Amino acid sequence: MKGAQQLPYEITVTERTLPQPKDWSFHLDLWQSPYAVARVYQVKPWSKAHFEAMRPYMKMLADAGQKVITTSIIYDPWNSQTEDVYGDMVKWTKKKDGSWHFDYTVFDQWVSFMQEMGITKQVACYSMIPWNLKFYYFDETAGKDTFIVAKPGTPAYDNHWRPMLADFSKHLKAKGWFDITCIAMDERPMEAMQNAIRLIRSVDKDLKVSLAGNYHKELVNDIFDYCVASGQFFTPEERKWREEKGWPTTYYTCCTEGFPNTFTFSPLAESAWLGWHAAAKDYSGYLRWAYNCWVKAPLQDSRFRSWAAGD
Repeated sequence: MKGAQQLPYEITVTERTLPQPKDWSFHLDLWQSPYAVARVYQVKPWSKAHFEAMRPYMKMLADAGQKVITTSIIYDPWNSQTEDVYGDMVKWTKKKDGSWHFDYTVFDQWVSFMQEMGITKQVACYSMIPWNLKFYYFDETAGKDTFIVAKPGTPAYDNHWRPMLADFSKHLKAKGWFDITCIAMDERPMEAMQNAIRLIRSVDKDLKVSLAGNYHKELVNDIFDYCVASGQFFTPEERKWREEKGWPTTYYTCCTEGFPNTFTFSPLAESAWLGWHAAAKDYSGYLRWAYNCWVKAPLQDSRFRSWAAGD
């Protein structure tokens, strides 16, 4: 056959409409830091200017399909590992008579704001097991801020957390947030998790728990939102059981994984791989610990004193 030939044909493009981000099923959990925004924009934390500065960032996150609101219910849950220490969105006060008072003003403002942005599926509350096991509060008798160090499973730990968990559960139910809230921990040992879960269940058996950390067979049936490192896996039977329960089962990357990852020196294809990996392993979604934990001068240099650039 010589010369140009004509081949008449028609193409029918299937009509498909991408749903709104709030309706996406992918369980995206990129942790937020409102404290970094306050520093970089030089505004008073939780002021009107602070919320306005956060608005475009959190709206962009919602438009990416974010499902979880990151909250800190104690001061410094990650032992100051970031440029900006996470403050306490719940103010703990030990009264002169030994009773406790908990102020949820900031917590309520932050959760309401993020829900206004379109992130409504889940609230993660960090953490009952901070990395330094320090628990800060205001002592009314001494007239100053102080702290205790307490290990999960000890009487001191249980006595410190039991009043808060009981009060917090009541508050969440009054706000209508109880069913979407998780007491959240990350990269904590199995024994510590079991002791914390035991305490939580003794206060309110319906309060949910989440963990981003190592896979432990013993925890699979106890943790509502379970996220494991990218090199670890649930068994097919565990994955199926959790899916049937509607429990999020995800994976994460951090500095441990040199690649694939999302550092500023990572090839862009690695970011695309993250979603494909979730699909291949039948995960509900993906978690990354730092959506906006900015370094000292994020527009000039992405390097940090401890972690790889872009972490």
